[in-house]
Amino acid sequence: MDSLHELEELASFLEDFLLDRAVWARLEWEPPDGRSPIVLCQFAGQIDFCDVAADETDRETALEFLFYPQRDGEEPPTVALPVDPENVEVNLLDDGLEIRSLEFCLLFTIASCSASA
Repeated sequence: MDSLHELEELASFLEDFLLDRAVWARLEWEPPDGRSPIVLCQFAGQIDFCDVAADETDRETALEFLFYPQRDGEEPPTVALPVDPENVEVNLLDDGLEIRSLEFCLLFTIASCSASA
């Protein structure tokens, strides 16, 4: 499937762009009836890798992000963004990026590494 291959290339780009950066992740569901978005999860962390997760039929697909554990022995946090492989929008922002597909939006805000003197 060509769109799945393109989604894998996008996952590779996102991994390279976000790898080892401290980010604030926020996953929202945007109801189709126009109500305010509902926050499904939000947390801060450092991205370890990004991959494409799909069922055997490739009907249910997601971009999955794995974060480094915050403490030793802790399960690494993950966030999965359900996507339509043929309709994924990525917007680069001044301080991060957002990914939109289906009725979901995943926003990564990159934490500033330098302090002002």
